Amino acid sequence: MRSQIITIILLFLTLSCQEINDKSIIKGESVSFTKYLSLEDSSSHKIKKTFDSILKIPTLEKGVDSLEFRLWVVDQLSLGSNLFILKYQNNNWVGENIFFIEGHDSEGKERHIFNKKKGIKIDGNAYIKRHFISLEKTFPLIQILEKYNLLNFPTQRSLDEYKGGCCLDGVVYYYEIATKNSYRFCVYNNPQCCQQVKENKVIVEFINELQSSLPKNEYCWPNCSTKT
Repeated sequence: MRSQIITIILLFLTLSCQEINDKSIIKGESVSFTKYLSLEDSSSHKIKKTFDSILKIPTLEKGVDSLEFRLWVVDQLSLGSNLFILKYQNNNWVGENIFFIEGHDSEGKERHIFNKKKGIKIDGNAYIKRHFISLEKTFPLIQILEKYNLLNFPTQRSLDEYKGGCCLDGVVYYYEIATKNSYRFCVYNNPQCCQQVKENKVIVEFINELQSSLPKNEYCWPNCSTKT
């Protein structure tokens, strides 16, 4: 009888631990896996896939153990792009910024910058520089994602008010959110130029708040004037 009681207690503790471990860290997240991409015919999704391949990073489209957020900052007026990777794993936040320049342009021609810039190193067909970001346990990304409803936010091209943007050149933002149960990929072209569209304004506010939440000068890395 005593052994049966011990067995029942151990079973109860096991189930309780599983329930805690399986609990989503995002409030109200669906239990079943859901996937949202920008429009299926979107060239942005293909570009992002190319970036994944260049940087040799795994896709998030099948979900992750806990939470991973990626913000791609693609400046249309310069060669370089930045990727911010923010992960929650083992009860800690891990951050990384990757600055990269593709070795070939959109027509497949080799960029001469690789031959002209002294001391530049090429990894495969791109210049890549990685920088780890030190984050506190209290880093508020989850609260910021929930505040701006980015778990359910539409991609820009799906908006009725969006007519191609208000300026042709600027900064394009891709963002990805992956959890245990879902994946989301959205694209926003030059949202700063077109803030009369409320979703553009929300994205700008989100980026500003994310920037202010990162350690000083980390968002502008590697182009911060205070960095050596």
